[in-house]
Order: sequence, then C-alpha cells, then structure tokens
Amino acid sequence: MNILLVTTIYEEGGGTKNLIDDMGKKFKDLGHKVDIISVYPRYEKGILFQGPLENITYLNNTVNINILNTIDYFVKLVEQKKPNRLYFFLGHGILLLVVAALRNLYKSRSILFYLDPWFTIPELKEELEKFSSNYKMLRDKVARENVTIFFWEKVRPFELLAGRDSSNAGFYKSVHNILLCTHDMIKYFTEKLKVPRKKIKFLPLYTRSLTINEEKSILQTVNNCEKKNGFQKIIFIGRVSSSWKGFWILLEVLKELKDIELNIYTVSPSEVELAQKLLETYKINYKERVKFFLGKKDKEVFEAMQSSDILILPSLAEGFSFVMVECMGVGGIVVAGPKYGGPLEVIDNGKNGFLFKVGSSRSLISTIKHIRKLNKIELMKIKANAKETAIKYSFDLFWQKLSKGEHF
Repeated sequence: MNILLVTTIYEEGGGTKNLIDDMGKKFKDLGHKVDIISVYPRYEKGILFQGPLENITYLNNTVNINILNTIDYFVKLVEQKKPNRLYFFLGHGILLLVVAALRNLYKSRSILFYLDPWFTIPELKEELEKFSSNYKMLRDKVARENVTIFFWEKVRPFELLAGRDSSNAGFYKSVHNILLCTHDMIKYFTEKLKVPRKKIKFLPLYTRSLTINEEKSILQTVNNCEKKNGFQKIIFIGRVSSSWKGFWILLEVLKELKDIELNIYTVSPSEVELAQKLLETYKINYKERVKFFLGKKDKEVFEAMQSSDILILPSLAEGFSFVMVECMGVGGIVVAGPKYGGPLEVIDNGKNGFLFKVGSSRSLISTIKHIRKLNKIELMKIKANAKETAIKYSFDLFWQKLSKGEHF
C-alpha cells in the first residue's frame, strides 16, 4: 500500500511529529511505502529534532504562502503518488482546504486525525481565547520579533478561512473516517456538527515512556517529592509562545510561590529568549530559579519527568496529551487544567494525578499546596496509580484500534 501522512508543520517539535514518525515506521515495517507532506516549511532553524523518518515534501518553501499554489501542488502530488490511504493530522485548519480540493476517490480514502479539534473550530477556540487575551498582549509586547509569533501571523488568514467553515464541512460525510482522541470531542462532532457516529473512531494516543527506568521503584521517585535545598522542582514541557499552552499561569505561580524551581523543556532558542523576557516582566529571577533544556532525546525527557516533583500541564485545552501520559508512564505526578481534552478523561483527580480549574493560577497554587501536604504513602499510591493508568495507553493497543477494519 501507498500511505500518505499529511501535516501542517512536520518539525513543530511537539507530539504530532512523534505520532507521524511512529506510524510511519510501523507502516514501513509492514512493507508499505510511506510519504510525508508538510504544508508549511521548517520556519525556525533553531529547532532541534531527529528525522525525517521517510520521504518528505514541503508544499511551500517560505513563509510567504500562496494558498492557490499550495492546493494545486498538493492535488498534483496526490494524483502522482496514488495513495491507498491518506492521514491528515489536524489542528490547523488549512488541511481542511486541501482535503476539500481532492477528487472524491481520494476523499473516500482520507482519514482526518483530529489531534486538536478545538484549535480548528471557531466556536471552541473562542471559548479559550477569553482566558489568554491578556497574555497574548504581553507576549507580543515583549517579543514581537519571536519567529513563532511572526510565522503564525503570516499564515493566520488561511487558518481563519478554513476554520470559519469547518463547523459546516459537508465533506465530513465523504471522508473514510474521523479519528478523535476524547469522548467530549465525539459528543461535539455528533451533536453539534451532525457527523454520523459511524464515521468516527475513538482513538486515544499512547505513551512511549513505559520501558524507561523500569528498575527505578515508585518509592525512589517519591523521594523526589521532598523539597531539595528548600526548593520544589516543577517541570514544564512545550512552547511558551503558544497562548493556549497557558505559560502565564506558571508565571503567576512562580511569582507567588518563591520556593519553586522550574525546569522548562522546549524546542528552540527563540522560545528560551521569550520565556526569559516574560520572567523578567514578572520580576522572577530566572537565573536562580529556572533552567532551560533544548533538544533533549526522549529518554532524557522521560527521566526528567521521573525525577521532578510535579509536571504541570497548564494548557487551556488538549487533544489527548502525549506529555501527560508519558509522565504518568514513569510514575510522575501530573497536574493539568484544560477545558477540553485527554487529561479530563485520563486523570482521576487525587487518585492518579490532579486537575485544577482552567486558566486559574489560584486553583493551581491551591493544588500544589495540597500535594505538599501528602505523605509518602499517599504519594506512592498516586504514582503507582498513574503508572497503572498509563499501561492502558501503549502503542500496541493504539495500533490495534487504528488498524481495526483496515487491511494493513
């Protein structure tokens, strides 16, 4: 079979690339031909990543995107490659435009993998923007030259164009399947968008951390939950430039709780520079309390999750969240606060992790203080429950669900 994996940006440093690489490798191991198409180019040279796994074609070579040329080039590539199955990794609306341009033969072979549905659909996105409007103004004020912000301002018109019509996309009925990671989004698609339930496949993501440091006991990781040198170590993984990642919530926590040390794992020097400027604006001494890590391999990140006291996921919304389930897979404690997405389904508050009120630093501070009061036995139980939960989200189980009814 010829498999085509289509994404908005391949080297975006997040979970989408991991998913594409893992699926591509599995298809290749099964003897299939795999190609990757990325709508946008690699816009930041500082991003550190491994790959690509397979042949990759960029529909654009610069950030000066021409939407008509993009669609025309994509349609020609599809006709040339003649894929038996096309996977579109959605979050950004422009992929809906290229799907709509396909002739029916290839639409019927297309699978829309909605990793971040709320990012595409205006009704869902608008609910989140009210939480982040102040942060966006501050972010743009202190770092207007940030390459990520600059890039998305360039392509925003295309995203808005596609997103505006996504709630009434007639071709949803023409595609082969829609893959959704959470039940709240299944409910939205069936009740609000009127997509037939038979078109939707429930497919939560997976963790790649289950085999890391199996010899390290839960008791050993619990010892990490005691403050070292008067500080409690917290880890954040992601982009600070993205308003929906909720980084400002962490800034407010750091400003109030002076005994927290924050480790930030991100993807590029420009993200570090932006974080430093934001920390300075909040009058937080990042040279003493914040450490930055770039380009770390999976094993190093998983070990950092394991050795930290808490991983905070302040995102306003998540599709599923690789970071969450990978941290749970090494017995880490996750504290999350999204309005939609995986953490609301996977985390049983107080039993295998913790949830706080979306967009609320006060709620997060209260949760952190609560965790500090737990004894070792209570922490051991939460960590053990987290690891037990993560076992349910292996790649093998993911692949079984993905391939059910297919002919791989």
